[in-house]
Amino acid sequence: MFGLKLNLASNHLKRDHIDYSAGVDWNSISDLYDVNESDIRIHGFAGKDLQSLYFRTDLSFDYFKKSRAVNEPLSSNTDLSRNIINFVPMIQLKNEKAKLNLGVDVALEKNLESGVHLFPKVDFIFPVAENIFYLFANVGGGVVKNNFYTMAQENPFVNSSVQPLNTVNKLDLKGGLNGAFSSRVSFLAYIKYTTFDRMQLYYNDSISTNKFNVAYVNGKVLDIHGELTYRANEKFVASIHFDQYKYSMDFDQKAWHRPNTEVKLDAKYNIRDKLYVNAAIFGRGSYFVRVQQVGGYSEESVKGYLDANLGLEYRYSKILSVFANLNNVGFARYYYWNDYPSERFNMLAGITYSF
Repeated sequence: MFGLKLNLASNHLKRDHIDYSAGVDWNSISDLYDVNESDIRIHGFAGKDLQSLYFRTDLSFDYFKKSRAVNEPLSSNTDLSRNIINFVPMIQLKNEKAKLNLGVDVALEKNLESGVHLFPKVDFIFPVAENIFYLFANVGGGVVKNNFYTMAQENPFVNSSVQPLNTVNKLDLKGGLNGAFSSRVSFLAYIKYTTFDRMQLYYNDSISTNKFNVAYVNGKVLDIHGELTYRANEKFVASIHFDQYKYSMDFDQKAWHRPNTEVKLDAKYNIRDKLYVNAAIFGRGSYFVRVQQVGGYSEESVKGYLDANLGLEYRYSKILSVFANLNNVGFARYYYWNDYPSERFNMLAGITYSF
């Protein structure tokens, strides 16, 4: 994988100037099965502050193309070039207390078929008790790019002959509350509801041994999210994150490899600005996988797991430090991807030097 990013942006402090940014991102990926994919994205925005209003327009063009793998059957969809164009005008209504952003995302998608999508863009924040509790709500949606690069980043065991499709989040609704119980304890809680077309799900390929294929399914998902953070001082911070998911897929299918629960406990401790300790526990609830059978497939449940990690860093000076990351210190055996057991305890240690 290779990548390059270039960006140019304004840095004006006065209102009478136009804010702007322009950039280009390029990624390239290849593998041992003759797959080559290039992805180039050109993007930018322009904005203007007019007292109580702020106008902004975003524009982007994303082009990507995956070549055919050596074991991939030839079809009209191989070597297919795809692109996504986004045009997003927005207005920000500024107020001393409440904030409101209104806009629309016009997305032109060239995939197996070309299509035009319109998504609302609404962001609202209102202080119930200033500097203590805030209500917020978001309405949105969008075209989520899926290509070989994003798939390999998510699942390194994906079959090289897959033909990616984009996911369309037709509607995102999100609302919640954030704030602080005290100077030390803060929180965030929200409920998010999404309807989507072509969610990307992985399953064990019955033809290519030890590989995963991809299916695209329509449906809905409800996410109940909560966070609680305790900050004793600048030396110690601890937090807990929790998500509960409920998937409703078309044709009564299960959301393969998507857990019903995710939780994370994280604590950071700074000892005299020399020794930094970071401890974390990750947990995932049970999830379903697709198991191939003669004449079809069945869906089986996989147990959840907990994974505990510990990170240590000793900063000898501002430019020299040593570190050690201890992963899976509980020696847990679990399956993030079906039939792929996790590594048990493993450690990474090294030295960092900056100049």
